[in-house]
Amino acid sequence: MSGDIESMRIITIFPAAPLPFGDTAARWFYVLTKGLLARGHEVVCLVVTEEQEQLLVESQRLLQNAGGSGNLTFQVFSPVPTCHPLKRKIRSMLKPFSEIYYAGGLREALLAETRRGYDILHLEQLWTGWLGTDAK
Repeated sequence: MSGDIESMRIITIFPAAPLPFGDTAARWFYVLTKGLLARGHEVVCLVVTEEQEQLLVESQRLLQNAGGSGNLTFQVFSPVPTCHPLKRKIRSMLKPFSEIYYAGGLREALLAETRRGYDILHLEQLWTGWLGTDAK
């Protein structure tokens, strides 16, 4: 047995941009993603955040230039609610901590990516957990 692991397709959902000099969570997301890419895995990084465009561009640039033979897909979604506040409250009662679940376009993007197949779906932190209920 050579110990080599075949390349995997990994979908990650993060509530912040992966950045080496960001807060603790952002640094962890960066280290995880960079490590997976360095090992040659295909990483789909779906980020739900209100961070500035400049930080998001920098995050993607750093990950793409991190080295390794992996392949990165990087998409960003806004968590800002677009529905009536009453509807938002009702959704929160039915699915507590589900703000990220309702981020515009995220569920559709996740569905498209899971249809392409995946080996691992990594849902980071409690806030992304509801998205796992739709994954197949």
